[in-house]
Amino acid sequence: RADSLTGHITLSLILRFYTVWAGIIRADADIADIPMILQSRYDHAELKSRAREVGFASLLTKPVNMSHLFDCIVSALNVDGAVPEPVSAHNILMVEEPRFSGLRVLLAEDNAVNQKVACMHLQKLGCQVETVGDGEQACRALATDAFDIVFMDCQMPVMDGFAAAGKIRESEKRTGKHQLIVAMTANAMKGDRDICLAAGMDDYMTKPVSLEKIAAMIERWSAGPDHGGEGSLQENDENKTGVIQINLNQMRDLFGDDDEAISEILEMFYDSMKRIVVDHMAGALRDRDGEAMYALAHELKGAAANIGGENIAAVCLEIESLSKEQGWDAIRLHLESLKSVLDDVAQLVAGLGVKG
Repeated sequence: RADSLTGHITLSLILRFYTVWAGIIRADADIADIPMILQSRYDHAELKSRAREVGFASLLTKPVNMSHLFDCIVSALNVDGAVPEPVSAHNILMVEEPRFSGLRVLLAEDNAVNQKVACMHLQKLGCQVETVGDGEQACRALATDAFDIVFMDCQMPVMDGFAAAGKIRESEKRTGKHQLIVAMTANAMKGDRDICLAAGMDDYMTKPVSLEKIAAMIERWSAGPDHGGEGSLQENDENKTGVIQINLNQMRDLFGDDDEAISEILEMFYDSMKRIVVDHMAGALRDRDGEAMYALAHELKGAAANIGGENIAAVCLEIESLSKEQGWDAIRLHLESLKSVLDDVAQLVAGLGVKG
């Protein structure tokens, strides 16, 4: 009761899950001037900012350190005589637990910038994040610690994400466990779902990653095995929409409305792609000829880029990189993806009036 508290309380310590009481305190004019300290397991910038907005003088993180507690008390009481503005209970409830508080995430990403961005998104969602720079490090981390979910970049040095997923699945044959693994890929090609599934991933999302993409992915899988399970990749909206493999607008910039010329170029590209992928790349894969594979990927990449096939070119770029590292398992999966794209290109050619 306010009438029994006035004059007896100098400071209030609000536990993280009881911020509603802070709203009650601030809404009552008799006790609204009592300084408040918010106690939480987290200390990320957004929480600190929102806590200040709703009237908390300081933030005390767990586990409680006596020196930190003392500093928080001094900070809360030494406010230059200013009395916090009354804040409604409605506003105080905005200081809410992050959506995925305590979720343990392993992030495997070799690019420093991409790693930092993804890590910030995950931390903003309340996740506890451990980062590694290649697939080998990811396997070591999983051997010594437990994680709720792994976000795995597909192309990394030392050991790529595909090989790492395969190694993890092999070890699970002995343990009987199943680690949730979500692939992060720079491509958005139709065959990527099958590539990731064959490699042992549970799901995948395309780069650039965003807060919304990550949150939706965790939301889907946190619902339990009914929303995704072993060997069953999710068909999310991003994957269902399909990807335009050839950008006709780019071709029309070059040829205007001359559909005959566009059809002729696309037919030539289809024949060339079929020859490179089905005949020559398959042979280079069989012979483990990295030099030949690089040259073929480079040839197809240039042709695809010239007709607006950015996704095809991106896969070829990855094959170039993999051919230098002898990443044959991943190359094989990429070739399967390119073969599936051939059907799409053939349909596009047929739709423009030329047989593929």
